[in-house]
Amino acid sequence: MSERKRRERQESVIEEGRRALGMSRRDFLKTSAWASAAGLTLVACGTDSGTTTVAPATTAPATTAAATTTTAAAAAPETTTTTAAPATTTSQAPAAVQPTLIFEMGIQPRVINSTVQNIQNQKWIADMVEDKLYDWDSNVNIVPRLAAGMPNKIDDLTVEVTIKDGVTFHNGDALDAQAVADLYTFVQNNGIWRSHLRAVDSIEAVDNLTVRFNLNRPYSFLLSKMALINIRHRDWFEVNDSHMGSGPYVFSEFVDGQFATLAANENHWSGHVPAIRDIRFNFVPDPGARLVNLLSGRSHYLGDPRFSDLPVLEAQANLTTLVANAPVDILWFEQVENPPTDNLLVRQAIAFSMNRRRVNDVVFQGKAVTASGPLHSASLGYDPDYRPYPDDPDIEQARALLSQAGYGEDDVIDFDVVIQNDNLTRDTMVAMTNDWLAAGLKANLVILDSGPWVNRWVTGGFNVISVASQEGYSAGNTPWVVLGVNHSQDPANFHKYNNPRLDAILDEVDATDDVNRQIELWKEGNRLVAEDAVSVPPVYPPLIAAHANNLQGIDQGLLQVNHVRQQEWSFA
Repeated sequence: MSERKRRERQESVIEEGRRALGMSRRDFLKTSAWASAAGLTLVACGTDSGTTTVAPATTAPATTAAATTTTAAAAAPETTTTTAAPATTTSQAPAAVQPTLIFEMGIQPRVINSTVQNIQNQKWIADMVEDKLYDWDSNVNIVPRLAAGMPNKIDDLTVEVTIKDGVTFHNGDALDAQAVADLYTFVQNNGIWRSHLRAVDSIEAVDNLTVRFNLNRPYSFLLSKMALINIRHRDWFEVNDSHMGSGPYVFSEFVDGQFATLAANENHWSGHVPAIRDIRFNFVPDPGARLVNLLSGRSHYLGDPRFSDLPVLEAQANLTTLVANAPVDILWFEQVENPPTDNLLVRQAIAFSMNRRRVNDVVFQGKAVTASGPLHSASLGYDPDYRPYPDDPDIEQARALLSQAGYGEDDVIDFDVVIQNDNLTRDTMVAMTNDWLAAGLKANLVILDSGPWVNRWVTGGFNVISVASQEGYSAGNTPWVVLGVNHSQDPANFHKYNNPRLDAILDEVDATDDVNRQIELWKEGNRLVAEDAVSVPPVYPPLIAAHANNLQGIDQGLLQVNHVRQQEWSFA
């Protein structure tokens, strides 16, 4: 795309957003904070044919009263002309047909395959197409989905699950015990779920509806994994551009770099047919374009807005913003074998001189919770009364620790902070650099794309490494990932932390079904890791989203584990 055409498209998007809000161009740009010294980047260049990442127009949402967090009134967007791909034809009477749900996301899943990837944006699609053995309810309890009841624990090393009779995949094949056993056997040896099933020796179909899990050690988290792992058809195990399951929606189309579409499953085993017959997931990497699309009625649900856009979103009377305490973690690990972070006193000095309050106020609009260890405030075991480090930097304490470590008053200690190339993580680190420097600690930010970042992580080439992650899709409401990775034998313990007591805690957590005991163990493990200053994220971010007010049925309880359930949504 030429520079002239790119500018013309940018101006077009700006004009549409400005008109939708009834604002002057200057006020629109100022309010949205999209003007920068480098120029506007509202629209990303597309293919040679001149397409852009702005979503196709659809029927604009009608204005209704705000459901939760909306404030001052603003003009509702006018109805726009439909230019999206034709909706899937249904047998309903025209008056009953609901608009296609336009669901926007900033990151296209690397692959459309739930055995390979379990990030939020991928699961938003996969969970609608592929059912799971169990699921979460509004109170963050695990309940049967494909399973006929809760698991039957034969003994400490044997667990059986009975499958509901009569369930079929979308192509008509039976979803029976053998189909489930085949899926779990595959993911036990391949893909993203491999490390989650290390305690499982084998999976077998005992009969047509009974699956048996044979364990090599007691494993209390098997049930939560059953509530996270999608059951996909065996012929699709290694297919990366489509889904096949038994879910409430059927996978329709995937266009790389643009969108994925789903159509309602008219013959779902539950007997429920979604009110919204079609969903289009648009991949719109530019956050400004995503915001314009929602403000102007081109989309209905924005799952990953910027925190800096919250004031704009909250000011719209025709939109609802959602803020949920959910495990959206800033994963933070300090390498204990590389100087200077091999020294406990240096790690503690870094923790004491972090400006957690500034990170929360400046980067997260005051919506986050200042952190006290690896356990997120939405996780089991979080203790709000445990505060090992202050919200405001304690420069005097940090300097005292560095003095104990043998550094002089004028010494400046360099350490590398390796992060991925995204604004949120970068802004988080920048918000703390001045206070670190005041304590005598110079943070060298190493900003990398995903591949090089992973390489630095697995090779241990860092002092501090950090990345944002939605743990609800891999651990539910447990700190299984953020604390478990600190086990000395965990394959992802690239920061080389070794604490025998923590290993014993994590081993006991794995083995006990007593949730109250698990919580006490999580608390103790959190204290150990925090006081050793190995995992000390600055804040616990919430999950945020925004949607048109006439989109109803959104279960906010599910957001506590990063989940959405679009089959229950409808338009007013």
